[in-house]
Amino acid sequence: MMVAIVSSGMSTSGGMETSGDTQSRVAALQAKIKGLVKTIGQIQKQIGEEADPKARKVLIKMVDNLQQTILMIEQQIQQLERNERQKELNRIEARREHEEGAKADPSRRAALRIG
Repeated sequence: MMVAIVSSGMSTSGGMETSGDTQSRVAALQAKIKGLVKTIGQIQKQIGEEADPKARKVLIKMVDNLQQTILMIEQQIQQLERNERQKELNRIEARREHEEGAKADPSRRAALRIG
């Protein structure tokens, strides 16, 4: 029986991410999922060929673990995408506020700074 050790290889880096950084991280995570799906297929083939019930049970548990890993990676992708959308909304809001402040008359600008 073949035993595969799979690590997600995920790490988070501090600091600001740009859209390109997020896109590359999402692409890397999607590639990881693709590899895990392929591994699951190979293990499922082994399950079909394995006669020993104990070995089959171990292989089935491996598939379950890999499926859980895929779900966690999908959640990471969703979180990265949510974070990127929020950053874009924040940029739009900051730009809008800046433009409104630039257009405001001097007395309005002073009121905005005080309030």
